[in-house]
Amino acid sequence: MAKHLSFQKIVEENPYPAQMAKALCLPNPTITFLLKRLEKREYVNRSNVPGDLRKFKFTLTPAGKKALLKGQSILSKSLDSMLGKLSKTDRNQLFKLFSSLN
Repeated sequence: MAKHLSFQKIVEENPYPAQMAKALCLPNPTITFLLKRLEKREYVNRSNVPGDLRKFKFTLTPAGKKALLKGQSILSKSLDSMLGKLSKTDRNQLFKLFSSLN
């Protein structure tokens, strides 16, 4: 079974920016920049960590979850459209190639 990369799962399992950066293989400044943009759009909430005023924890908001679902739907439709242009044999070969990446 293929692993599914879900931003929601990444945020839930890695609520701290440094953890997210490691999980997504991105530099810390990039994660900081992206989290600030997501926070400004109210897709994530920032909260202080008790006992360490320098550390922040992030959680998805209901608006963030809704935006993720909408994005997943758009990507799914786009992928279905692209795959629909392939023959059944070509689709099977593509899936076989992707499966071998695990």
